Amino acid sequence: MESDTEPSTPVSTLEATPETEYENRIANLEAAPTQSTTEYFSWQQLADISERLTGLGEQYGALTTVCTGDYVALGTERGSVVVTDYLGRVKMALGSAASAAYGAVSALAFSADHMVLVAGYAQGFVVVWDWAKGTTAAVSRPRQASDSPDAAGHPAGTAITCVGFIGASRHRYISGSGGGLVLYHHIVRRLLTTMSTQPLASDGGVLFEAAALARGTHACVTDDLGLVAILTDSSITIVKTRHGVEQQYRAGFQTAEGTRRRTVARRPYAGNVAWQSAQRIERPATTPAESDAMLPKLAYSWGAHIHILAVHLDYNVSGNGTALGSAAPRVQFERETEWTAIEDVVFCRWIDPTTLLYMTQSQRVFVFETQFAQETEISTAPPARIVGRAWVTLTTGTEAEPSYAAAMCVHRRRLFAHCGSALYVGRLLMWAERLELLATQGQLVDAIALATGFYQARTGQIVVGLPRVQRAGDAGQLRRQALVGGRLADLMRRALQSTLAVDRTPRATDAEVRALATVCVQACLALSDMQILFTDVFESFATEPYRLAFLETVEPFILSGAITRVPAQMLNALIDVFGSMLSHVQRLGAVLYALDLQHGEFDIDRVLGCCRKLRLWRTFARVWLDLGDPIAPVASIIAAAAQENELLDQEQLDDEAPGAVILDYLDMVMRGRSYPDGQLLKPQARAEAYSARVAQLVFPPATDDAKSTFHTLRALLAIDTERLLETLGHILNDPFTSYINLIVKPSSPQASRDSGRALRRASQVKSLVQVVVDALHALTMAAHSHPEQSILAPRQIGLLTSFALILYATRFPLVYLTDATVSEWSDVLLTLNDTSTRVERENAFELLFKLNPPPVYADYIDRVRCAGFFRVLEHIYYTLGQFEDALRTFLDHPDFAQRRAV
Repeated sequence: MESDTEPSTPVSTLEATPETEYENRIANLEAAPTQSTTEYFSWQQLADISERLTGLGEQYGALTTVCTGDYVALGTERGSVVVTDYLGRVKMALGSAASAAYGAVSALAFSADHMVLVAGYAQGFVVVWDWAKGTTAAVSRPRQASDSPDAAGHPAGTAITCVGFIGASRHRYISGSGGGLVLYHHIVRRLLTTMSTQPLASDGGVLFEAAALARGTHACVTDDLGLVAILTDSSITIVKTRHGVEQQYRAGFQTAEGTRRRTVARRPYAGNVAWQSAQRIERPATTPAESDAMLPKLAYSWGAHIHILAVHLDYNVSGNGTALGSAAPRVQFERETEWTAIEDVVFCRWIDPTTLLYMTQSQRVFVFETQFAQETEISTAPPARIVGRAWVTLTTGTEAEPSYAAAMCVHRRRLFAHCGSALYVGRLLMWAERLELLATQGQLVDAIALATGFYQARTGQIVVGLPRVQRAGDAGQLRRQALVGGRLADLMRRALQSTLAVDRTPRATDAEVRALATVCVQACLALSDMQILFTDVFESFATEPYRLAFLETVEPFILSGAITRVPAQMLNALIDVFGSMLSHVQRLGAVLYALDLQHGEFDIDRVLGCCRKLRLWRTFARVWLDLGDPIAPVASIIAAAAQENELLDQEQLDDEAPGAVILDYLDMVMRGRSYPDGQLLKPQARAEAYSARVAQLVFPPATDDAKSTFHTLRALLAIDTERLLETLGHILNDPFTSYINLIVKPSSPQASRDSGRALRRASQVKSLVQVVVDALHALTMAAHSHPEQSILAPRQIGLLTSFALILYATRFPLVYLTDATVSEWSDVLLTLNDTSTRVERENAFELLFKLNPPPVYADYIDRVRCAGFFRVLEHIYYTLGQFEDALRTFLDHPDFAQRRAV
């Protein structure tokens, strides 16, 4: 072991002239021909350096190790280290006659300022090169078999597999050999330069990798600890090297049998470790000291399993719940994320604070975003096979995966790799490059879909160059949308021009047209820009071969509510195209039903005429209601129902049957709801006005000509009397109708001309239920008194009379009837010759009899018996105390079950 710093004799081929800007050194990267590109990743050859590799190999030996920083360091099998810039110009060739005995260069690492190199050699030597001057700062010689057991150094003949500087230092560094020995070196510069070496780990196992924490862009307390992570086949260990070596964290690997060393001889095996240093970021403060920083993280892989440890700072170092002022916080390590790759991981490095890049044994490259636990495969294979170095196997005889740390490295988000006889650089494509690549390849539909995902931050993929979105509406989302929005609109226009061009040969297939239409609609919805959809996009599809495909594509977006309004020209196209196809008529009705048709934005006559012609009665009623006229659709739909002479048999009912539509329409509108969705109309005054207008149409004040006065009500009864009464019951039971009051007549002739200013007496204002009962009374009395006019059928009279009297009996005193009215209806119930409504009439008469008992019960005995109301007759006999006659009513009852029970 040599502790002083012997000068070496470098072989200089070019005077060291450091470049002023990093961009100048790698200017050839973007201009280099692309060797292999996927949707996410681009491999490019470092042409200038690659062209010189053959000559450098002949002069210094074959390439064994690559390390990149602001410069490129190339280690050779003859022990030389060649430093070049990214333009391929050789800056310095480091080597001497003595270094030829060091063996092949097996590991390289730049210092933080890229001006010092530490090199590990196959024979166990570790050398620190001040490469700009061409001198050695320190040489650590291997420990020979004849040396004392306390002698520091790696065993002679043991290849150095990993080296690295600690933090920002040029004088503190580590080295590790495959046999499991990791050494910490410290060059001390006083009067005489000396070097101390101290072992950090020597457990006799297989050392996969050791890494020192570099200094990041943000100062952190971890910078004063000199942290080193050591990964072996049995454990991960983190030690601090400053102010004494001390273990900070250790974890063994779990197996089915518990914690033990895995037998790696069963198959090739690998492990990797990588630090992410503290970085300055923008985020809310979590602690006073680290408010604008992301603390260091450690990623390590063991086989296919990837683990990430996060650094946490405990400021409560007193242990009693109080901070200790300026005392340094305690550094703690906690498991943050675990992930399992598809196969063993042979290389992993951080490319930014939240993104880990790793390669599997089949040389497939992935990135893993820790923030979202999201994995994306970015490259299935490099341009040429990456050659790993089997240093562990050569050193220990243990079968293990080759080490790729000597052939690959990451610098400033780029992946550098020695592939075959050339050097390549790989990088993640920026979001705009990915879009342009797809567009150039003719995959414009995919480009639009991807851009839409970028805009919405919903790609589920790694995205480079766009702000991250933490929550909806934050600054990151706004910046992202500003960046992507214009590019997305441009991609749509390009796709429409190229796909739907008139002179295109061959023409786009139906599948291509529909795919393009779908992504364009989705993009416009994401942009919240319907103007593009209704102008550029719709006009491009307006020609006959493509119009149907576009309208059918838009249809599900309308039905789902994503599109609620369309311009008049698109609405006319829907009517013309769908209305001309029998198979699309019902679909047209559903579309018109789902659209929000605003007055003045469409051709009213055209839409209503289409609905009437195609029997789209739901849409017909809805359009009129949206136009503010709840009365207009009633007469048309009733006329259509009468024309078809339909009876609303439940098995024959369909959504567009006019009879079903008009009854549903009355039910919703009179209850203050919009049709057909049933939502409450706003404002309340509008709902009440609509309900009152429809009620006045159906239940007008009585006149001498009941047949014409109640024309609408009679038409509704002709459709289905039972269904109408069921609907009326539903309407009158709704709490909303209790607010509906109708003006029956004005207080004076002047008031009829100016009813808005006339004072109205309470007697002229009636509740809705009272109006219904009054109308039913007038109609049934006219029909019963003049049967020759065929105003109503006997069954209809019985049902209406029973319904009205039950309302009177259950809503009294809200419903008021004079004694004369009660007497008239009682006569109808008792004398109506209709056996089909006897049960309903008896129920109504019984309620009426109990509510308004007659002064003389005996006067009703014969009439009740003739009507067959035996239950009422029994009540009369019990009231009069004639119990024998009451018993006789059971014996006379037409129901055999009643007689048998007696």
